[in-house]
Amino acid sequence: MTIGSGIPLFNVNRFWEKPPLAEAQHLMKTGGLWNTFVTIGYGGAFLKLLTGTVPLAVSELSRALTQGNSDAAYRDMEAIDFSKHVLSQNQRQLLVIQDEVSGWADLGNPVRVIETLIRNRIVPSWLRKMRDVPRLLDEFTGIGPSDQTAY
Repeated sequence: MTIGSGIPLFNVNRFWEKPPLAEAQHLMKTGGLWNTFVTIGYGGAFLKLLTGTVPLAVSELSRALTQGNSDAAYRDMEAIDFSKHVLSQNQRQLLVIQDEVSGWADLGNPVRVIETLIRNRIVPSWLRKMRDVPRLLDEFTGIGPSDQTAY
């Protein structure tokens, strides 16, 4: 199966969430693809996946949005791991493309997010206000504190 540009789509036969290194290496050698967590789809398709796997969370959020109190719903609901609780439960409904050029970054904590922004020379106003930005800018881009006005 391909999309309009001729890029091949593949069915997902199995979804492994954070396999041990040796298993991950074996999977990659035998044609497995790494999940970069770039998801594209219709809102209704995502809602169907969520309703089928985490219905309580969907109903709690729906109720909270109706009542205008989404803060309470997010505060009170149990944490959901989208990969573990949703995608891995529906792998037969997923399609993937092989992406060899966009790269991947684990943005699992604020430091990685900030480092990635700075490395790519993206410094939003909230980041400029942070204390360590001059040091990080210099470390990642070679731009010293006096050169920050370029951003």
